[in-house]
Amino acid sequence: MQSWVRRLCLTACLALFPLFAVEARTVRFEVKSQPLSQVIDIIADLAGIPVQKLGDVPGRLEKWSAHGEGIAVFQKLAQDANLFFAYDGTKAIVAASSEVKTTVLPLGNYDWVAAQNIIKTLYPIVPERTLRFDKATGMLTIRGPQLFNDTIAAVLAKPQNSTIKVIRGGALQEISPKSMR
Repeated sequence: MQSWVRRLCLTACLALFPLFAVEARTVRFEVKSQPLSQVIDIIADLAGIPVQKLGDVPGRLEKWSAHGEGIAVFQKLAQDANLFFAYDGTKAIVAASSEVKTTVLPLGNYDWVAAQNIIKTLYPIVPERTLRFDKATGMLTIRGPQLFNDTIAAVLAKPQNSTIKVIRGGALQEISPKSMR
């Protein structure tokens, strides 16, 4: 029994190692003139972070440099190049600002704190102005690519006593909105 527990702990540590290693890889990158889509791919390779590009990412990046941990470099790129950037714990989600849409929906069974908790569990890093809640109307405004908005809307449409299954880094993770209150 004890060796089984030890083996399980070792397996869990090895499985989680890539999640912790993502933030720790330092990237130093300079661009003279390069298509933005290529810059995203190169930073992803250097940082070891998988990227999901939503839609086309047009444009060029001129005279830009960044130095820091992988996620911080992506955040700087998103800010400087006017991109949407979110991180779900295993992959970066990047989209051009032209792909950003606004979705307004009622929170339904959730209060604002519970909704923030479940969104933070799904996407630990999102742009600052992505989520807005109006207390007077009880409506949540989401600004992001359609797939991002649809994911949040689908999760918030589920009852609080349900379990949501999410695949992260090849592993199935169950999220229970009720347990996050």
